[in-house]
Formats: sequence, C-alpha cells, structure tokens
Amino acid sequence: MKHTHREQKHHRTVRCHSVSLLLVGGLILLLVGASYSGALTQKTLDDAWVQKAPRDEVWDVELFVSQPGGKTDYAIFGGAPDATDGPPADIWDMFKPPAPPLPPYLRAWFDDNIPAPYNYLIVDYRHHPDVYKVWNLSVQWTPSDYVTPTPVTITWQTSEVNTCDYTTVMLCTKHGMPLANMRLENTYTFTCPALTPQQFKIIASMAAPSNPVVDLTVVLQGPYNGATMKTLLNSNGHLPLQQPYSSAPWLYTGAEQVPSIPSADVVDWVLVELRDATTASQATTATRVARQAAFLLKNGTVVGLDGISHVSFTVTPVHQLFVVIWHRNHLAVLSNYPLTHLYGVSGYDFSLSHRGVYGGTNAEKQIGSLWVMAGGDGNADGQVNNADKNDVWRLQAGTSGYLAGDFTLDGQVNNQDKNDVWVSNAGWSSQLP
Repeated sequence: MKHTHREQKHHRTVRCHSVSLLLVGGLILLLVGASYSGALTQKTLDDAWVQKAPRDEVWDVELFVSQPGGKTDYAIFGGAPDATDGPPADIWDMFKPPAPPLPPYLRAWFDDNIPAPYNYLIVDYRHHPDVYKVWNLSVQWTPSDYVTPTPVTITWQTSEVNTCDYTTVMLCTKHGMPLANMRLENTYTFTCPALTPQQFKIIASMAAPSNPVVDLTVVLQGPYNGATMKTLLNSNGHLPLQQPYSSAPWLYTGAEQVPSIPSADVVDWVLVELRDATTASQATTATRVARQAAFLLKNGTVVGLDGISHVSFTVTPVHQLFVVIWHRNHLAVLSNYPLTHLYGVSGYDFSLSHRGVYGGTNAEKQIGSLWVMAGGDGNADGQVNNADKNDVWRLQAGTSGYLAGDFTLDGQVNNQDKNDVWVSNAGWSSQLP
C-alpha cells in the first residue's frame, strides 16, 4: 500500500500495535530465559515509526500464511525512501518475536542478512525507488509430533502489490524459478515439511533481463520413467550431430552442431525460443525475438552445445521475455510468467506446476509430482490426432532410428509409442497463442 505522510503515521501505529501482542509474548520469554539489552519497547517502536516516516511514498504488502489446522502467521515486505538494504538494521526493520513455547505453530519471516535479533524479520523494507530488489522469505511448520507435513497457503492482496512501481513482482523458489505472478495472482499453496524452513525469493524488477542467461528445466512425457528421462536415443547412437529443426514447421536456420554428443545424459535436441510481449497471451509468433537449439539432459536441464552451460541469448527486450520450448514430437509449451533474474541467471522450471505453463492443465500432463510436455505429435502440427497415428506412427512401425513416430524416444517405433503416449494424448493440442 502507498501512504501519505498522515496515513503513514496512522498506518505505522496500527501496524506496530498489531504486532504488540507478539512483542509482549516475546519479551516475556526473553525475560524468563535471558535478557536482551537491544530489545525495543513498544514506545520506542511507535516513536521510531513517527520519526522515520518518510515524506515521500511508501508501499508494503502483507503476506498471510495459513494451514488447514488453523495455524497462521504473517510477514510484511515493502519499500521506503529512507530504508536500507541489508545490515545495519534500520528503523523499518522489525524483528520477529520468538516462537511459541509449544507446537504446533507456523512461522513466516524475512532474512536480510542482519545479525540477531534482526535475522528474523516480521517487517522488511528495502530502499525505494529502485530498479531491482530481492526479498528472502522463509516459512516453517512445527507440528506437535515434529514429523507430519502440512499444506501451507501464502496469501496477499494484488491491490497492495500493484501500488509499487515495479513492472514484475514474482514469488519464486530460492533458486529464482517463478511460482506466482504477485501482480495478477493472490495465493500460492505448497506442502511444507516439518521443521525445515522452506525458502522463497520475492523478486521485483522494473525491466526484463537483457542478454539473458537462461536456466531452463522441462520434462518430456515420452522418455520419462517416473524418476528420470531415458537416454536410449543417445546410448544407441541415434542422435544427430546437427540440430533437427531446420524443416517445417520450425524452419530454424541455426547452425548448431557438435563433433560428438557432449554427454551420456543427453536425451534429445530441443528448440528454445524467446518472445517479447507484455503478457503470455500476447506472446504470439509475431513477438519472437530469438531462437536457439540446445540439448535436454535426463534430469530436465536444458544446456548448450557443451552439455554443461546454460543457454544464453543476445537480446534487449522492449516488454517482458517469455520462453517457448519446442520438441519434434511433443506439444510445445510457453511460460506463463515472464523471465526474472537472480544473480545474473534467469531460471524457469516447466515441471514445477501447471501454473507456470500457459494453458495450465490443458498444456502439460501431470505424472507423479511433475508436469511434463505431452507426446504423440508425430507431424509436429500442434495437435495429437489420427494423422499422427496413421500418417506417422503406422508408416514407421517396426523400424528403428531417430524417427518422429518414436514417441517414447527409445529408438524403436512400436505399440508402446501408440498405447502409452499417443492414446493418452489423443485430442490434445498446443496452447501457444
């Protein structure tokens, strides 16, 4: 939320009083166990808020965390002109009171690399305005038996997020993989294990990353065995040494080729495409700004021709960058969220959730805990239908090699391709706009 000076004073006082019960409980525990000379009194907090209330704009977002048993907590992040990033602590940083003496309880906090007691922040403001910021969020569940996990939901108000000046505000994994667009979505649910803090990043940016180094993860249904992807095309010598996307419908003219397949973990070639658009729904073929052929490893990682490096592009976007992954006989997928960047790398994992794929459950299939690209599109026309079975699979049945009808990518075209892949996806189509 943004506030005028008068609103700030009232807002900060209300905010501090809403935390006062927690602070009193924390002080009682501190007095019983040990004294902390730096603990702030409520009056000190109230006075400090008023003294430091900026005369310019301030914004903040409250995150509410909850679980089915009724345990809740909250934490607040935001920006202020006189706030600082990291140590030393400033008056905008409010440390979190100690945990309750007995479980079960749920806790959420921010970490700004500030020494105790500010290593657990219930309120974390960063300097604003700026072009890029990262907040470090942790959520911890402590059940009565110290073992049982629980679903946890993080909720926020998009109206609060949209008062800030950042073009994108993304809830991400600790590695920077987008989980939710906080400007458009207001909730994220995950399974929280007992005792182990689950770490997230909130990444806010004014502009899309230029010349991005992209850390991509995607899984193909055909070769996936429930744990990893099979590399039989590789081990049986069927993989070509030159990128296979020069023909229709891709008509990619890139010259990617290798003297030999760089790793035994390579599953197949994929084609990575960047589109420059405001939203995923507007990321049509006309917005394409770059393409590159790359290798897909058995763990889902997309790598360059050396079999190790992330894929990098030379492009300066006007809007936001969205990613398309093409495969020669699986339905292409488009990222639902724009690329963000963390420590110079833009990460995106298409296997984490259907929310991260444009078209959701109509765009990818769930196998176990992973979301995978649907196979069976033998003629690569964006649809899985009888033409793929009759004009591709049936004509190639009984043969071996690097073939479009080999939906399982084992080097053989047989009934397994039809029954295990094509049948399960008949009627599906790509959700690319």
